[in-house]
Amino acid sequence: MKPPTVRTAEHLARAADGDGAILLVFDGDRIAGASWGSTVPRCARLGRMLDAIVDRIEAGRSSGDAPAATSPPAARPAPKIQTDAPASEWEEFIGEALDLLARLNDLHERPADFADGVSERLMGMIEWAEQNERVTAAMQTALGNMESGVARWER
Repeated sequence: MKPPTVRTAEHLARAADGDGAILLVFDGDRIAGASWGSTVPRCARLGRMLDAIVDRIEAGRSSGDAPAATSPPAARPAPKIQTDAPASEWEEFIGEALDLLARLNDLHERPADFADGVSERLMGMIEWAEQNERVTAAMQTALGNMESGVARWER
């Protein structure tokens, strides 16, 4: 498999009148990706998102679970473990954090420093929650505060 290039991601984004793109290519069990953003902060955020998506896919492969859906920004990602029981608290937390990451990308470039900081903290909390399969009260509070901050920028 020939890995995609940043230039290919840029071409696809521009063809769709977008300001960024994440491109994943699959060949059997192999995966390769590229990302492009129209500005340095946007590019950095999309690169971190690409890394997180690939990490989730790889984690799903190693655990036997199907990877969670993360494509449409408005859609809530599916929990890692699909059962008839409601999602656990940490899985719901991850879904809410991923939704908030998608909203950060929709803020455009106005609050780049704010969005970068929140994205970095969210990615760390998501990783911790996945590794420990739990979420703390402080993490819940932080997520609520970040949600409020994003909502203020969306107005």
